[in-house]
Amino acid sequence: MKWTGYTHQWMYATAQHLSKTCMASCHTPEDVEQANTKGFRSFRTSSLLADKLPSEILCPASKEAGQRTSCARCKLCDGKRGPDDKRKNIFIVMH
Repeated sequence: MKWTGYTHQWMYATAQHLSKTCMASCHTPEDVEQANTKGFRSFRTSSLLADKLPSEILCPASKEAGQRTSCARCKLCDGKRGPDDKRKNIFIVMH
């Protein structure tokens, strides 16, 4: 079974269990860093493509990434599969 999930609750200690199924919804580079420290991968938006961090990849379903897939097929936003999960955080330009 595959899914996508997002949470703004990542900042609370009681939400640690969500990291396995949800992306941390982040708004700033500082949020991304904090979420990663807490064991979450992040999903972040910005109005500028130039704001993408080295730890982020463009959402493959985005216009900027050539809409190579859809969210329904991609499922890259499925949280973190444990400490060995090296997949990058996801970034998308607001639309």
